[in-house]
Amino acid sequence: PADKRGMMISFNQINITGGIMVSFWVNLWLKGITGDSSVTGWQWTGWRIAMLLQCVPAGLLLLGSFWLPRSPRWLVQQNRVAEALETLRLLRDHGAEEELRQICSDNDARVGVAPWSDFIFDPASRRRLVCGVTLQTGQMCSGIDSIMFFGPAIFAQAAPHVHDADLTAQGIAGVINFASTFVAVLYLDRAGRRPLLACGAALQALC
Repeated sequence: PADKRGMMISFNQINITGGIMVSFWVNLWLKGITGDSSVTGWQWTGWRIAMLLQCVPAGLLLLGSFWLPRSPRWLVQQNRVAEALETLRLLRDHGAEEELRQICSDNDARVGVAPWSDFIFDPASRRRLVCGVTLQTGQMCSGIDSIMFFGPAIFAQAAPHVHDADLTAQGIAGVINFASTFVAVLYLDRAGRRPLLACGAALQALC
C-alpha cells in the first residue's frame, strides 16, 4: 500500500537525520582527545576515533546486504516468479499471492522500456525531470549543505566568546533538523507534499 511505502521512506529519512544529529554530538564529545602515542606509536585522536566509529554501522550494513532479499518486482521482470513469491512471503503474512498477481499484471502491461530521449522530447517526462532537478537544486542552494559541512566554522565566527560554540551550535542544529523530520512524517499524508514544501521554503526565507 502507498501509505506503508510512504512510512518506509519517512523512516529512512528519520534514520538519516538521526545519524547526522548523533554524529554532531559525538564530534563535540571527541573534541580535544589527543591520546598518547608513546607506547603503541598510534595516536588516538578524536577524528580517528570518529572515523573508526563510522566503520561499525557501515560494516553491519555490508554484512546485512548478504541476506537482503531481491526486489519481488525485479524478480518478476527476470521471470523468477517463484522466488518473487518467496520474498513476498518473507515480507508479509497474508496477501503475498494477491500482490504477486498484481506485480505480474503490471509487468505484462509494460509496452517496453522508454528511451532516455523521452526526458528531452516527451513533454510529460521533461516536465517531471525539470521538476525533480529543480527541487533538488533548490534544496542544495538553500544552504543546508553549508550548515552541515561548514556550520562549526560559521558558528565559531558568530560567537567567538562562547566556549565550544562551534560544535555545540552544530549539535543544536542537528536536533532541530531531526525534530523537523517528524513534522514532515506526521503531516505528509494529511497536508500533502506541496503545502509542506511551501511552508518550509517560507520559513527558510523568513529566517
